Amino acid sequence: MKKLWPILVLLGVVAIGALDDMSVPYTFGASDTIYAAYFNANNDSLEAWIIRTNDSLDLKWIRFTDLNGHDTTLKYLAVDTIRSKPDVDSIRGRPWIDSSDIDYLDVTDSLKVGNDLNVTGEASVGGTLGITGRTTATNITADTITCDSIKNSSGISTVRLTATGNITGDSLVSSKGARITNHVACATLTGSGNVTGDSLVSTKGTRVANSLKVGGDVYTVAWAEFTTPTIVGVTDSSSSIYYKKIGNLVFVNFAVAGTGSTTAFTFTVPYTNGGGIYVYFPIAFIDNSTAGTAWGRGQLNNGSSTVTLYTNAASAGWTASGSRSAVGQFFFEAQ
Repeated sequence: MKKLWPILVLLGVVAIGALDDMSVPYTFGASDTIYAAYFNANNDSLEAWIIRTNDSLDLKWIRFTDLNGHDTTLKYLAVDTIRSKPDVDSIRGRPWIDSSDIDYLDVTDSLKVGNDLNVTGEASVGGTLGITGRTTATNITADTITCDSIKNSSGISTVRLTATGNITGDSLVSSKGARITNHVACATLTGSGNVTGDSLVSTKGTRVANSLKVGGDVYTVAWAEFTTPTIVGVTDSSSSIYYKKIGNLVFVNFAVAGTGSTTAFTFTVPYTNGGGIYVYFPIAFIDNSTAGTAWGRGQLNNGSSTVTLYTNAASAGWTASGSRSAVGQFFFEAQ
């Protein structure tokens, strides 16, 4: 065996020497003596060539261990970087990308991005666009968009949009609804300038520079009955007090009644007037079982939740007997 190894080395050197880009400082004939220094020098050259070859493969080729394929289709592709902006006709299925900065994105099915997705041009996804971080694009189109935040300079078109952060852009168009836990800040909301959708929910607020068009209702608190008012000035009191709240704006529609017991007549509402002004409004009324022939007056002072009612504009009081009632409606800004 000891006599065989020089022959194996010689065959290896001859085979290596046959490579076009491989050269060694020393070559040997059939009967030459191989000195250790010459052999080591050739071995060092071989090692350097192997390193260069591996570096070249890493730069120009996908490593075999990165591929798991069958037939002529690659099922999985895992690489650190796709270099030099390669031309790729299509990536089918549901690709998963850690993060991406690209010029244009067109995916037939769904796309999941583990970090941020920044698209210089248009992003179009046939299925679900799921982004853990933030996405930016000139125009974003998908059946469903789910991400922390969206920023775009053109439009967002989606069947259903879910975002936990901010959505900013020139337009937001949704055929089902946009649900945002932070806020929407857009120059305009819809295809030609406003917001369209079955529902728009924002826990922080919606800022619109131009117009907001909504097919359904808009409210913070929908119309509801205030069932626990404090009514002063009557016995056997009854009431029908309904209110609706949109942001800080409160609308009230009321009817209060009873048997007169004092010359005052007041009732409370569920919010305190915080608009910095007194609120005055007309009322229709009955006093001492007789209907008023002119408008009475209602008043809600700033910093108060108690509405005071009068039988005329000059703040006349009530008769402390007979049936009494008042109806009216008003709005104010709540604290």
